[in-house]
Amino acid sequence: MLRRTITFSNTGLPEADRTLDALAATARVFEQHDKERDERESHVRLIMRELSHRSKNLLAIVLAIARQTARHTTSFSDFESRFNSRIQALADAHDLLVDQQWSGAYIDDLIRAQLVAFGMEKVSCHGERIMLRTEAVQNVALALHELATNSSKYGALSVSSGSVSIDWARQPAADGGAPDLRFTWRDSGGPPVTPPTKKGFGCFVLERVTVNALGEGSIEFNPEGIVWTCIIRPEHMFSDEPPDAAKSNGGGQPMAKTA
Repeated sequence: MLRRTITFSNTGLPEADRTLDALAATARVFEQHDKERDERESHVRLIMRELSHRSKNLLAIVLAIARQTARHTTSFSDFESRFNSRIQALADAHDLLVDQQWSGAYIDDLIRAQLVAFGMEKVSCHGERIMLRTEAVQNVALALHELATNSSKYGALSVSSGSVSIDWARQPAADGGAPDLRFTWRDSGGPPVTPPTKKGFGCFVLERVTVNALGEGSIEFNPEGIVWTCIIRPEHMFSDEPPDAAKSNGGGQPMAKTA
């Protein structure tokens, strides 16, 4: 529909001019209303496209978790338990993303969200307050869940004398560009560790999924405890100030604490 601004020439007749001015003012109100309606409709279409994209990505992740969990379980009850816990870990990560309007999540908040169910009293965290982008949040969340689950069953978190140290820090990139982020999980004080003879879904996540998505990394089965390291590329984190919507809890302040 063609829309044009209505204007009238002055007739010299006061009553007629007042009527024409009123008509012109009314036309401007309708014009503004139409403009705002078009902007709202455009925004809704944008949101729907973004929702569709994110829903497809989420369903793909859930399907991958289901397939890999099924490959490494021998009974439905075992599958149900492991699958539910992994989906809950993903849901907890998404809660953080929603809180920050889907811009990302701070590393320390992500650690607390994933480890609170296992108990934070044996976990120490050291690193500056850095925000990861959405894809990194989802991948690191799944890795943290697998590490914490393994540690609570067989490692440091399974005994009173054990502890976990989680450290992260920016490091110079090999190519001289923006710095990478070195993220390390370290078990200590737990039962002696022996390399697994058969690797399950946890190793698949830690050795392939997370590091392939974010950069590079490795897992070491040292006798004194597992050490997992992931080098996160700069494109997966905010290099400076995060979006305004994500600034909270003193964002940007250094973090060095034992929970």
